[in-house]
Amino acid sequence: MPDRGASNPLALAVLACLAQRPMHPYEMSSTMREQRKDTAVKLNFGSLYSVVDSLQRKGHIEQVGPATKQGNRPQRRTYAITATGSAMLTEWVTSLVRDPAAEFPMFAAGLDFLTVLPPADAVAALRSRERALVAEVERRRAEITTSTEELAAHGLGRVYVLEDGYRLAMVEAELEWVRSVLGEFDAGTLDDDHWRTHHARE
Repeated sequence: MPDRGASNPLALAVLACLAQRPMHPYEMSSTMREQRKDTAVKLNFGSLYSVVDSLQRKGHIEQVGPATKQGNRPQRRTYAITATGSAMLTEWVTSLVRDPAAEFPMFAAGLDFLTVLPPADAVAALRSRERALVAEVERRRAEITTSTEELAAHGLGRVYVLEDGYRLAMVEAELEWVRSVLGEFDAGTLDDDHWRTHHARE
């Protein structure tokens, strides 16, 4: 198991940025946004500086050159990835891609407690989710088309939008599953007398 610095995806993104070239935190933030990594990690300056400090303390990155200052802006420190950080980055990405891991999506938690709602309310919530998922599929398909065209214009392949394709596939699968569940509700094969009776007494 790699030592994952600050133990969050933002640390991975920082290491990936610095594997490209030395950068100061503001440049890291800009690079993540330009490369659309902010769709995979939660990015804000407070967390970014904390992660940078943690990675530096652990020896995964190091400051290069003196801090610079422009006008009234805070000093900027430029960092580079170390050999230790590079090895950790490689191991971390390999592990993430290779090893399935338990994840805890909020939707699954809601489904675990679906019977807290009356059956009609549960169906209404699922139909609302279905509509939202349809819109999400359309949005993600359009984004992938645009991104793929932009990459091709720069001579780059679709490998750079694999994450977008994965997320689209997950949303499409979820939409198909939600529709199947709604079909079971419509057919009357999913809810039961105990669930209906419980809420009828309230």
